[in-house]
Amino acid sequence: MNAFKPAKGKKSKSNLDKLLAQAPQVTLCELVMQLCERKPDIQAQAFEFLQSRVLLNPDEQQKAADQVLLNYWKDVKKDLSKIKRSGCQTQAEENKVLRKLETLSQKARQVNLSKKARSNLIDESMKFLDDTTLGILERLTQVMLTASHTDEERIILANCLNQYFQNRYLKNMARAIYRETGEDEAYLASRLPDLVFAEDYYDLATFYAEKNNLEEAVQVAEQGLLIRYGTKKELREFLANYALTHCGDRERYLKLLYENMLERFTLQSYLTFQEHCTETEWKQYEPDILRRLQNQLVYTRFPILMHRNEKRAALKAILDEIKYGCFPEGKLLEYAQLLEDDFPDEILQFYQGIVSDERLSTGRPAYAKKAKLTVRIRLLYLEYLNQPKQWDQYRRALKSQNLRKAAFQEEFASWVPDWTKL
Repeated sequence: MNAFKPAKGKKSKSNLDKLLAQAPQVTLCELVMQLCERKPDIQAQAFEFLQSRVLLNPDEQQKAADQVLLNYWKDVKKDLSKIKRSGCQTQAEENKVLRKLETLSQKARQVNLSKKARSNLIDESMKFLDDTTLGILERLTQVMLTASHTDEERIILANCLNQYFQNRYLKNMARAIYRETGEDEAYLASRLPDLVFAEDYYDLATFYAEKNNLEEAVQVAEQGLLIRYGTKKELREFLANYALTHCGDRERYLKLLYENMLERFTLQSYLTFQEHCTETEWKQYEPDILRRLQNQLVYTRFPILMHRNEKRAALKAILDEIKYGCFPEGKLLEYAQLLEDDFPDEILQFYQGIVSDERLSTGRPAYAKKAKLTVRIRLLYLEYLNQPKQWDQYRRALKSQNLRKAAFQEEFASWVPDWTKL
């Protein structure tokens, strides 16, 4: 049986080289054709390989490029057909198709492709725009766009995409093409009846601004702020810049930027807004910011409080989280570590409360988390507080309380350095 196992490493490669050198041309051609018939991607690679090594006239080069594109499409089409029939089963399956579509998009950019080959690729791709994932849809439309080499071809593509009334992504892609190619009437005909989200109003407002119709642009942007749906960040920035640049209205400018900060309240948005304020303006807004900060999640409060060097308030924000009876997320424990130098006793109690809290989930995964946290407890006792006796008492009591939990003992033995010495 072992005689049929292929040799490994250089010996296998050497044997293959020898066989290829001895085989007649007819045999080699037969081998290549059999491999190509089974896998379109191999056929495409064979074409590219030969195209780069065989001297061809321009006509032959175009035919070869067309064939390469066709073979890459055949390979992708097989996967797309499977997804259309039964859906995308795994993320790995989708990622594989995305990589193939990216390669296909690169091949569609080649200038020596015939218009017929590119048109066929676009027509075939259209058949798979329904019933697919957003990631594949985006990559597929990118393939069609790169296969459209002229403005005329892009406008034809936009007209086709604009027919997908139920797909906002495709309609927005069509509108972007209309704007890029200067088809203003087609853009407005598609855009005006379809203003649903704040982003739609921003798109229309920037269109009017590009056409130097600022009055219309501002009116559309103001209407967009009244819409319930969508993100208004870009609309506010647009109107804020207009208020400052064209009206000199700094109060409105700051009010709009403040609303943007509150929509996504983070340390970064806090700092960005502060940069736009003078010292006097910041003092006017700061009390309201701090009032609103109290109602934010700890992941918003803690970074801002630390930036303001309000470490006692930051500590309180962390300690309040343990009341909910859930194992703290990794980010919260990272925050706690940042306060170990300033509040070793308080953070020690915080860690110990988590380890001893019976409300938290049990089982090996939970025990592993508690064991890792106990490593921090050990460090606080020995390095920060210099209390080796207290550490010894704590670990003995903890081990004794959980003596009958085999998984608990195993996880702690794996993580806590001197656990097994007890």
